[in-house]
Amino acid sequence: MRLWLRQTLAVAGNAFSVLIGDPFTLILHLCLVVGPALVASLPAFTFFGEHLRLLRDQALAMTFVGGALAATLGAAKVVGEEGRKGMTPLIMSRPVSAAAFLGGKWLGLAAALLMLALGATAAYLWASRIVHFQHNIERLGAWATAAASAPSSAAAASSARPTSPSSPR
Repeated sequence: MRLWLRQTLAVAGNAFSVLIGDPFTLILHLCLVVGPALVASLPAFTFFGEHLRLLRDQALAMTFVGGALAATLGAAKVVGEEGRKGMTPLIMSRPVSAAAFLGGKWLGLAAALLMLALGATAAYLWASRIVHFQHNIERLGAWATAAASAPSSAAAASSARPTSPSSPR
């Protein structure tokens, strides 16, 4: 039993590192983290002060769709790609049971999905704090406006620089 658990955890660690290192998982995780922040910064599309409800519904929808995509494509990557590369027969030639192999793959997939869901939940909680207090949304809009206009203001200031008085005419 102890050997089986150690083998399962070793296969799970390998599957977890393969999934976390996948570029698709990184992009999906970034979308799930940035998505609620974008929804929180768009209060003009809600009516009657239902910002928090809209944010909750959008965050749940993004987490569900992102989790379904990650589960489907992650399982295909973890199980299918190793079979295609010929790693599955190599691992099964060692004294590893099929249950430990598949259980480890699914455990690694579950750990990667848990990390994805925790990141999306943290982003939702952060964005809900922004939406809960209306003055934070206004401050966020002011900061975004200032950040967008700063490069053009700096360029205008540098082009309108007067000549130095010590230069001969």
